[in-house]
Amino acid sequence: MKKMKKLFTVIVSLALAISTYCTPLFAVESNESYPVQLYGEVTDAGQVISKMVIDYGETHKVRGVTTETFKVHVNGTNPEEYNVPENEISYNAKEYDRKIVKVETEGQYVTVYFDMSEGSTLTYLQNGGRNIPLDLEYTITQINPLTLTSADGRELDTNWIGNYTCDNTVKDEETSKFQSIIVDGGINYQYYDASKGDSLVVWFHGNGEGDYHSSNNNVAQMLGNRGTVAWATDEAQNIFGGADVMAFQAPDTWYYAQRDGLLEKAYNEIQEVIKTKGIDPDKVYVSGCSAGGYMTTRMLIAYPD
Repeated sequence: MKKMKKLFTVIVSLALAISTYCTPLFAVESNESYPVQLYGEVTDAGQVISKMVIDYGETHKVRGVTTETFKVHVNGTNPEEYNVPENEISYNAKEYDRKIVKVETEGQYVTVYFDMSEGSTLTYLQNGGRNIPLDLEYTITQINPLTLTSADGRELDTNWIGNYTCDNTVKDEETSKFQSIIVDGGINYQYYDASKGDSLVVWFHGNGEGDYHSSNNNVAQMLGNRGTVAWATDEAQNIFGGADVMAFQAPDTWYYAQRDGLLEKAYNEIQEVIKTKGIDPDKVYVSGCSAGGYMTTRMLIAYPD
């Protein structure tokens, strides 16, 4: 009888051990979808989606990821609220697949890097002469299997295909430093608060980044090139000893500055910032490119002091 009890105990213990070991195999739901976050980077040619990060959650990891694991499809369209004419040529409003150049795996995260010669978040309107933000839809499809493991490295599936969901929001470390300021009846601008120093850099963008159809997007001037974000880099801030940045967006074009009273509006808004932010009036630096260079010159002529 004692031998039978021992044998029964061994069998039950073995069954429990096998059950415990195998439980994670059934923890992965086939319809589970993993979140994908897009990351942008502002280049001299404008902001592009430079990478995406997949989060497999605290309980899972993957092995065997290569540049051939995923297919990333993009559909860029003109936002309806901009009322872009149907016959307008919109250069980046199109569908295409992103070229993957590198992948990295760290813990529960997989980072997929893209060829940055494509992937713009803006589109240029040939007739409208403006850059406007695109409505972007990224679709991620896993086309080659991976090895799915538990958090401690135990293999759960060696031929695993996952599902992925992207909400198409874009995180950008540089643009997130700025706050959008909408001025009723004035000129909208992006503002960076350095939290130290008493200098102010004013940036006037080029003609392609002006507002389009009174959309008040107030973002094209920051995404169109590095003219806005460069002033908030560590390198620039160290040179100035800390400087706030004020990047205006023309309601249409700076070439109408005198006709539309933009010189006075810009001046008054700069004066308000000087007052509220404790800026030294002798440390206001006005800069710009292209049409913004014209606006810079007009401002210096109109308000030399």
